[in-house]
Amino acid sequence: MTSPPRKLGASPDAHMTAPLLELQNLKVTFSTRRGLVEAVRGVSLSLEPGEMLGLVGESGSGKSVTGFAITHLLDKAGRITDGLIRFKGQDITRAGGADLRNLHGAAMAMIFQNPRAALNPIRTVGQQIADAILAHRRLSRQEAQAEALSLLKAVQIRDPERRMAAYPHELSGGMCQRVMIAIAISCSPQLLIADEPTTGLDVTTQKVVMDLLAHIAAERGMATILITHDLGLAARYCARVVVMEQGRLVEEAAPLTLFHRPQHPYTKRLVAASPTATSRIEDLVPDGERIPLVEVTGLPPPPHGTPLLLDVKGIGKRFDDGTIGVADFSMTMRSGESVGLVGESGSGKSTTSRMICRLIDPSEGEILFDGQAIGQIPARDFHRSELRKDIQIVFQDPNDSLNPRYTAFDCIAHPLLRLMD
Repeated sequence: MTSPPRKLGASPDAHMTAPLLELQNLKVTFSTRRGLVEAVRGVSLSLEPGEMLGLVGESGSGKSVTGFAITHLLDKAGRITDGLIRFKGQDITRAGGADLRNLHGAAMAMIFQNPRAALNPIRTVGQQIADAILAHRRLSRQEAQAEALSLLKAVQIRDPERRMAAYPHELSGGMCQRVMIAIAISCSPQLLIADEPTTGLDVTTQKVVMDLLAHIAAERGMATILITHDLGLAARYCARVVVMEQGRLVEEAAPLTLFHRPQHPYTKRLVAASPTATSRIEDLVPDGERIPLVEVTGLPPPPHGTPLLLDVKGIGKRFDDGTIGVADFSMTMRSGESVGLVGESGSGKSTTSRMICRLIDPSEGEILFDGQAIGQIPARDFHRSELRKDIQIVFQDPNDSLNPRYTAFDCIAHPLLRLMD
């Protein structure tokens, strides 16, 4: 009598001592309008069960592409052109169909860099967690919802019963990241890939999220790949760190060794550029490419008597669901002055900025710009104002801000053309 076929991810006894994950000479190539681009160039590494591995390097070094290749989430333009990916001893390099359904969520999961973009904007948080559970477990919708609530409590989100009915846009970046963690661990995967999980979070929330992630991984015995450009973050949470540059793995070592005795020139630059009392911007640039940089040690305050450019008086924002985003905020700015607006995720920084820039309407208070009252002009009409060009904002996430159908040239040229109309 023949044995029934074994699902992908169910390891035989022969592989019990093998690494959970192995990459051998992995190469990933993308088709572009300018030809083929090799994004990952012969990466080989292994990951033991329960281990947390740091994968570090600058933007564009191939870190995220490596993670997408492991989980088979490359877009249509990308493909694995060489090498092997073994998960629990099995070759999954060309896995597809039912094998991928068994892998995703149940065996391996991924936390994406931009949680708000990764979450479905038209489904509530509770529904999305329940969807992930029902994709791999035979439960009723009611049971899945109860499990979703339990997961929200596990990731220590505030007021979990209320957050179950919230949509992603109603949550802060830190809360969205906790929801992503809840979805990722919903089916107890053995491998978790965290792609820049703290990008855009303030330092306080960053530490809370990373402590939570490390605790859950240890508690559930999950192996974790932490993808980050922050060498210090990887050193703090990982037992082993791998450094990538231009698609290649250039160095691998324990964090203490990497910090005190880096071998590769690129690693030396990364270490030198990590925030310390003696770090310099110039350390990011190779010796032969350095150009003089202007050192800014602090701008002088505007001369006494400089008129106010911005005068914000007691503005507040109350959303339709009754949530108070900002209450009684006041500030002033003079021409040439820079003001820092700081606070943890969800403290109201972005909401305040959007009110001042007239992208959303305040519920109360007054905004004066160059002596003109602009707070009463509806946000939907402010784009017609002559002041629109004088009040601009750089958004937190450029991917959500730039028109995906425009080239870089078109994105820059479009507002200039509108000025000429």
